[in-house]
Amino acid sequence: PNRRGARFGDPVMDVTVAGAQGLPEKAYLSLRAGDVRKQTQYRPGECFSFDGKQPPRQLVVDVFEKVGSAQVSVSDLAAQGGSNLVQLQGRDGSIVLDMQ
Repeated sequence: PNRRGARFGDPVMDVTVAGAQGLPEKAYLSLRAGDVRKQTQYRPGECFSFDGKQPPRQLVVDVFEKVGSAQVSVSDLAAQGGSNLVQLQGRDGSIVLDMQ
């Protein structure tokens, strides 16, 4: 048991989103405790559970805003063979991926 009396694998820390102000629409939250990162779209009341032997010393919280999105059919790219450039357009720019 750890200091909370839990067995290994049981949550040692739960973090619940109690509320927020001024976040962009469809903001994403990312919480990292040690080597474990959990990410989801912001929803009030969302709970993040972290397992381990003891609570982490630090928790890193990041808030992300989606600026672009694309769905790429990897099976179609594989069928074509060779190098395939995929351009993704975002709100303020673009990115090109070379998928091999």
